[in-house]
Amino acid sequence: INIYNCDALYNNVIDVDEISKACVAVLRSFETNIGLFNLAASEPVPMRTAVQYIIDTLTSDSKIIEVQSDRPSFHINTDRITSDLGFRPLPTLQMLKRIVKNNI
Repeated sequence: INIYNCDALYNNVIDVDEISKACVAVLRSFETNIGLFNLAASEPVPMRTAVQYIIDTLTSDSKIIEVQSDRPSFHINTDRITSDLGFRPLPTLQMLKRIVKNNI
């Protein structure tokens, strides 16, 4: 598995369960908090850690190949949805665990 920017933080993952919980949080505070809210897993982890976690969870023989890249990586800041709505998305590794479990 080729991975670019292995040390870059990763949390760009979400599932329908977490999206529905976020929608409920938005609807409950609709009168007081209007705006845009980023949604992704909380507690970003290095990309290498995320991919290795999936490999280990699936007991796969896949190997990580680190590829250098000049393109920057990013993670999604979820501070506003947490501070304004009190919604804290699942941490990245827990989100990956649930997604993998629900799709094998």
